[in-house]
Amino acid sequence: MLSENEVTKRAITWHILALNAEVHSPNSAPAVHSKANAYIAVLDLPHSLQCGKRSVDGLRKYAKERFDAMSESRGDDEHFNVNAWIKKNTTIDFESHI
Repeated sequence: MLSENEVTKRAITWHILALNAEVHSPNSAPAVHSKANAYIAVLDLPHSLQCGKRSVDGLRKYAKERFDAMSESRGDDEHFNVNAWIKKNTTIDFESHI
């Protein structure tokens, strides 16, 4: 069984990958979004940021900020390793970054 921290990490990772898929492989984006949404649903977070930073909107906002930073780091590097960047540059404590 996965811990809440592991599910949070996977939810963030898959949401960043979904945003990446929208840009680089639109045909696979719906499937990747489905996986991200499944992990987010398991967390059973309140939906709105009005309920607090630890919410679905908060997680998605953090993932979007990390995706933007990743895109900036990527530049034109055709050998950029998305998974390695995500592992190195994301945290499960996303609330403190919002």
